[in-house]
Amino acid sequence: MSCENGSSLWDLKRAIGMCKWAPTSPVTSRAAKGRTTIELAKKDGYPLGLTISGGIDKVGKPRVAQLKPGSIAQKSDMLEIGDILIGINGIKTAGLKHEQVIDLIKQVGDQLILDIDYELPKWPIHAINTVHTKTIQIQLEKEGQSYGFILRGGDSDDKVKARPLIITRIRSQGTADREGTLKIGDRVLAINGINVSGASLQDAHQVMKQCRGTTLFLIEYDVAIVDSIKHASGPLLIEIEKSFGSTIGISLAQKWTRNNHSIIVIDNVKPASIAD
Repeated sequence: MSCENGSSLWDLKRAIGMCKWAPTSPVTSRAAKGRTTIELAKKDGYPLGLTISGGIDKVGKPRVAQLKPGSIAQKSDMLEIGDILIGINGIKTAGLKHEQVIDLIKQVGDQLILDIDYELPKWPIHAINTVHTKTIQIQLEKEGQSYGFILRGGDSDDKVKARPLIITRIRSQGTADREGTLKIGDRVLAINGINVSGASLQDAHQVMKQCRGTTLFLIEYDVAIVDSIKHASGPLLIEIEKSFGSTIGISLAQKWTRNNHSIIVIDNVKPASIAD
């Protein structure tokens, strides 16, 4: 695709068809819930940062009401607001008052083990025949016990609840956010060469827990199929939805035609970028 002399760089960026991409907000569905067990390692001097609401004497089941920014719970990238607490270190929360739930959390030692119910991500994310998939390998540096993104889904004995391992949130300023490739809705297929495409969420968490330092992820992502581009001839006008702080993912170059006209061309498209 090229742009004749006199066209601006902005014109070129808008000359790639009409594309609507997956939203940047978390991808969730209220229809079904998954269940998993997570572990949080408590440390002296570091706040757990977990606020709980609910209980038999309150409205609703015990659930995560708030995750304090920078806390152990928030930076674990395993919990989301709204997750329901089913058990705390092996003790069921059903029938417990709010203060009893809080006391259980306060009384545990260095390891807090939570059985949670969570909202399963919507699957499939897009309508059939509107996307095709690609894969990319990325390297992320482990910070503490996480990589800056939340996974949900995974295999389940209940096949209605079975999902790929879907990224539902990317923590701001975390390692995944700074690397910039991952998007909400992407799927994790392998971790350091270990196939997790048929793994449960808990098994995937265990694989990531055992990793150290720089870790290699195989990621599956969606690419929009836009009929207006497939069947078009001649100039195209394309609008790309770009979130704040993200890059489009194209490199531009100036070239010259045989008639000595200056043109701007797309020299490269970064894999898994907005443009891709």
